[in-house]
Amino acid sequence: RARPAPSPTPWPPRPQLRNRSPLSITMATPPLRLTYFNIEARAEPVRLALKIGGVPFEDVRLTREAFMKRKAEGGFPTGQLPILEVGSVMLSQSHGLARYAARLAGIEPADPLDAAKVDMVAFTVEDVYQKIAPSLREQDAERKAAMRADLAANTLPPLLAALEALLPEGATFFFGDSPTLGDIWLLVLHRYLSKGVLDGVPPSILEPYTRLSANVAAMMAHPAVAAHYAAQA
Repeated sequence: RARPAPSPTPWPPRPQLRNRSPLSITMATPPLRLTYFNIEARAEPVRLALKIGGVPFEDVRLTREAFMKRKAEGGFPTGQLPILEVGSVMLSQSHGLARYAARLAGIEPADPLDAAKVDMVAFTVEDVYQKIAPSLREQDAERKAAMRADLAANTLPPLLAALEALLPEGATFFFGDSPTLGDIWLLVLHRYLSKGVLDGVPPSILEPYTRLSANVAAMMAHPAVAAHYAAQA
């Protein structure tokens, strides 16, 4: 006799987060020093995760000239930024740094499957950046304009729709009732696209995705996030 199929588990269930107290973080973690340029971009998810978790760190912002000098001196393990110095250990690669920061902050799901779901959101955001990147490198004005028009009309809307589909209807955050890295990566992307800095990709591209906009509004209202951006104003 065949066994009845198990009922599907609603996705995503509320995750159990790796909660750690600020005191235990301070006692167990060596001093943190994050180095990047004076922009949001690749370092911002690391900054926000640490700020949300109340994890102290030094936020170093280099000029292009200072970066090139340190790079020529072999000052970075992969020749690029951001880097995170954890005591005497220097780490690079933004997604790895963000995950490490999320663990310290207690906002990474404890269950590996839930953590993989957070990664699914984060790397869908990464797909958006990768689709945009060739147009940033293009030097020919006509080709750049054509690439941007294609991004706005054909490439980015399906990816934004995919991100919205991952956000449960009626939910504030992607997973449970508090932010994870998925929410943080979306916030940084949304802020980037909303500034109108990509000629040919208007901020209005975000308007159809009301659940994403509501998520971003909730993130911006988070006390740690609000304080972070108030300090940058």
